[in-house]
Amino acid sequence: MKRWSNTILYAGSGLAALLAISFASAQPVEGTEIDDGEAAPAPLEGQRNVGVLLAIGSYTGFGGGVQLGSPAWGLRASVGWVPLLISLEEPEADPELKFFYGYQVAGDLYLRATAARKGANIGVTSGYRYHSLLGSGAALGGYGTFRINAALDGFVQGGLVWFFSGEDELREKEADELPEDAKFGWPGPAFNYLISVGLVLFP
Repeated sequence: MKRWSNTILYAGSGLAALLAISFASAQPVEGTEIDDGEAAPAPLEGQRNVGVLLAIGSYTGFGGGVQLGSPAWGLRASVGWVPLLISLEEPEADPELKFFYGYQVAGDLYLRATAARKGANIGVTSGYRYHSLLGSGAALGGYGTFRINAALDGFVQGGLVWFFSGEDELREKEADELPEDAKFGWPGPAFNYLISVGLVLFP
């Protein structure tokens, strides 16, 4: 588990660094001024209806998927590895954070609330989750996207996730790791607040 965690940490750090570098060097969508005072032509705008996404974080999972729709509304679907920190409260003991992980299928509808210059969007998102340890659930949150170039967007997405039978599912599947008299606190297997960042490539 430690080896896998280190691998995921390095991959996450690499993608976060790529996001920072890409944002810093992003090409503006609108024309820019050149030395002779004439406006340079704007970069050719690519399609924004079908995209391939790569994400890190527990809201969507450390994995990949697709985005279908438009900048105003659409669907993001992903499959990935999802780590979870669960607060465990035992009698006569201080609360303890325990680490669990599993695999998740996620599908989110997104709806833009406001659009800014240069392709930035902010909106709301809601969808379905199936986690291999926690079962079925629902997610409600928000997102932001920003334009990197004509074929690449970055995004941040997060919110509250509710797994309908998360506590019972976790007790059954991780019985050896959980004392019988233990109670769950926040964050727990039923309710959790999660976040993800990633890239969307529009071929």
